Amino acid sequence: MIDAPRLAPVDELNRRITHAPLFTSVKSSRLKGLLQEAVQRMNGLGEDAESKYQQTLAALRETGREAIDALGKEFAVLAEDQYVNRWATVQLLTDLQDPRALDALDKIISSPMPAERSHDPHSSTAGREVVIRTTAVEAVARLAAGGSVEARQTLLKHARHSVRSVKITAAVAYLEEAGSRGRKELLRRMLKSDHWILDIRRMHPREIPPIEGHRFLPPKSPPEATTAPRPVPGGRAAPSTAGGASPRARSEGKALPRPTDSPDKPGPPAKGPRRPRNTKG
Repeated sequence: MIDAPRLAPVDELNRRITHAPLFTSVKSSRLKGLLQEAVQRMNGLGEDAESKYQQTLAALRETGREAIDALGKEFAVLAEDQYVNRWATVQLLTDLQDPRALDALDKIISSPMPAERSHDPHSSTAGREVVIRTTAVEAVARLAAGGSVEARQTLLKHARHSVRSVKITAAVAYLEEAGSRGRKELLRRMLKSDHWILDIRRMHPREIPPIEGHRFLPPKSPPEATTAPRPVPGGRAAPSTAGGASPRARSEGKALPRPTDSPDKPGPPAKGPRRPRNTKG
């Protein structure tokens, strides 16, 4: 049960959602097993979950183009309502970071947006379609960060995408890779009404002012000179220790001070000796 406003009746468990099996048409039993294992490892839990996922990705990279072709074909045959499976397929293409996936990713981003199928604002099908396409844009951005000129041009192409969220994601990623020259190119190609997008930038969490009493307060000191972690080969964001805890502190589970807790911040006034009460008699 939730107390959020809804247009639909109160939540109740009235059906079981199942997902179609993946990669049933893959002929190679080894490749099929690796692809299915990668999807399982993708959402794994535990201290060794990430290392096991990376091991599976490494094994998939050894298959060469077979894995990329299989993922592209799988996405094409999945039913439209298989949102989780479609997203997982795109995420695998993202984490493999193979330039040969660029054509498949471009087709996914360019595919027409289906009409909204849900009457429930909390489970928009259009929103899920946007997530699938922005994930594909992130995959292209990683390829561009790895030096692919074709990937950079694909980002530039989708900076004029018909879906605003996809357009913003592509434009910001292109701007990060192309710099000042890229800004001039975007100003020339994008509609004038979209030029505000070029002022969007990624922010490190420490740059965001703290919230107190439901109000954004201005920071008490300039933000630290840190940058947001960028993806690294292997598919996950690189850990950043700038302005944060050391790896040892994180591994020991030590809590970090909040940005508002400053060693120079005066504490509560010291309490002096209590005065005795005046008593009669």
